[in-house]
Amino acid sequence: MDNYKRIDIFRMIQTSKVLLFLLLINLSAIAQKGYIVGRVVNKENQKGVPSATVINKNSKQVTKTGANGDFFLYVSFGDSIKITSIGYAETGITWDGINKEPVIEAKPTAIMLGEVVVKTQRPENLSQRN
Repeated sequence: MDNYKRIDIFRMIQTSKVLLFLLLINLSAIAQKGYIVGRVVNKENQKGVPSATVINKNSKQVTKTGANGDFFLYVSFGDSIKITSIGYAETGITWDGINKEPVIEAKPTAIMLGEVVVKTQRPENLSQRN
């Protein structure tokens, strides 16, 4: 009879380990889906970047940052988040499944235009052309 009790206890322990393992897998999967409330900031002065475009490249969801650079986006573990804005280099992150409030730094870039030459004409010359 003692051998049967030992086998039953051994089976209960094994079953408990399996159930615990399955529970942990489910909890980690739940923690890796959700949303983020992030912020895009200027890398040089840490001020928010307004009206930047924020794209979840995996789900194709698109949003814009507010006046302070804040944004809301639905994400899953491993999603690529891309940030674009005029006057800033394209940047982004891959969501780690943990950080619900990421701060993404955008590096300012200058756009160099070609030379512009401005010429004036007298009003008399303009009316003669027509």
